[in-house]
Amino acid sequence: MLKYRLLSIAFLTIVLVSIGFIYFSNPPSHSVMNELRLEGDEVVKQLEAYFQLNKKYPDSLGLIKIENDNKRFGGWKYTRENDGNSFVLYIGDYSEYLFELSWDSNLGEWYLDS
Repeated sequence: MLKYRLLSIAFLTIVLVSIGFIYFSNPPSHSVMNELRLEGDEVVKQLEAYFQLNKKYPDSLGLIKIENDNKRFGGWKYTRENDGNSFVLYIGDYSEYLFELSWDSNLGEWYLDS
């Protein structure tokens, strides 16, 4: 009886760990990606407004006010390029979250690597 109980517990543990692995090893859903794009659009608008006033993009995101700085997936990251004339905004990390969503000001569109 004890043997069957231990086997049942071991089997249940394996099933739960497998379900957790499957859940956490997938990139976010389409609806979460859409939410991230909408949040990112607001950050892009703020960066563009800064550019209009200063004729260059800010050195860091700290120089603009981000209303909803998403801390999920590592938060928004920003790289200013070309002497302040362009930038890349991104969230996620492919090695950790299995995706990276980025906006390149030169392209003017979102790119999803998943």
